Amino acid sequence: MKGVWIQGVSQQRYKRLSRYKGSYARSLKVIEKCKKDYPDIKVFIDTNRDAIGDGSKKIKVSTVAFGQQIAKVMLVVGTDKLGLYHPFWRENLTFALHLQKNLIKICPQITKPINISAARYNQHISPYALIIEIGTNGNTLDEALKSCHIVAKALDDAIMGR
Repeated sequence: MKGVWIQGVSQQRYKRLSRYKGSYARSLKVIEKCKKDYPDIKVFIDTNRDAIGDGSKKIKVSTVAFGQQIAKVMLVVGTDKLGLYHPFWRENLTFALHLQKNLIKICPQITKPINISAARYNQHISPYALIIEIGTNGNTLDEALKSCHIVAKALDDAIMGR
């Protein structure tokens, strides 16, 4: 697969947000600063891994593609169901559906169903905001990185309207 280059800004450039409790309130400040510093940015992707299991046992979610073990990918779209302001959730869902379609074209077995959540996850900041969960806390870094290459190609195609 050819390399994909999407110009972007990493949240780590601003500050590392390691504690989950209160992380969305803290990250909203970072996003707002990023939007101010880089007003042309339209797409906001929160990448992480899904933490499933009971804490004592980590669950791995993977598949084989292109002869290699890779982490499965889940897109998460927040809504306004909890009553928080979120004018863009339908646009975010449309973006997620386009990205999911592109992922399936490249590697059908990589995708999990899109998770439409009651929480908004700061996705109210843009009509192109998503969470992309790459594997789980049970997957290896190598499996996640292999999936990242596929996600990058599918995301590039979605952003470019392909």
